[in-house]
Amino acid sequence: MPLKSVKCPHCAVMTAIEPVRISGSGILHERSHDDYIVKGEVSIGAVVQESNPYLTWVVAACLSCDRFFVAVQENGRVHAIYPLSRRPVADAIPMQVRIAFEDALLCMAAGALGGCLMMCRTTLERMERDKGASSLRDLRDRGLISPSLFDQADEARRWSNMVGHDPVPLEDLKAEDCEELVEYVEALLDALYVQPAKLAKHRKTREDLQGHK
Repeated sequence: MPLKSVKCPHCAVMTAIEPVRISGSGILHERSHDDYIVKGEVSIGAVVQESNPYLTWVVAACLSCDRFFVAVQENGRVHAIYPLSRRPVADAIPMQVRIAFEDALLCMAAGALGGCLMMCRTTLERMERDKGASSLRDLRDRGLISPSLFDQADEARRWSNMVGHDPVPLEDLKAEDCEELVEYVEALLDALYVQPAKLAKHRKTREDLQGHK
């Protein structure tokens, strides 16, 4: 029973998945009234269909990295539930900013969407302190981020403020929205820390090569 595409928690690649088949010794036939039992080799698909027809659990194999994980298909949407997806955060990001963003990603993977947005706000606040900025607007006005990045990060900030201050039912939050808001924060961190570090590395490599002429 092929399932829809899902992001593998191991390699973070969107991949089609197939249920794993579990093989082993089992009961092939049984008659309880006369203790008649026939055992042998059995093989079953690792799929559990709940009484709710819209909910299916599956032990799956990623077709990209061949590693196993547990996923659930609920109301047509498939997502991995074990192990939790922990994609790496670049070392170029300062530790206190990186820790906050890693917690945001962990909350996202665990389905704690409100917690994810609150940790996104903490990430932004720590980033502002690291850059000596009073706000995201200050970063934009100083030319450290583009207007587009400002708009995206500011939207993530507004969502986190809404969760923190307004009486919004957390059950109404959607994973798709949180995932995109997390991507906004990630793009900001990439522009402020990751890309400058990469550029500095390439510049040094070029200068070293030119120095050996």
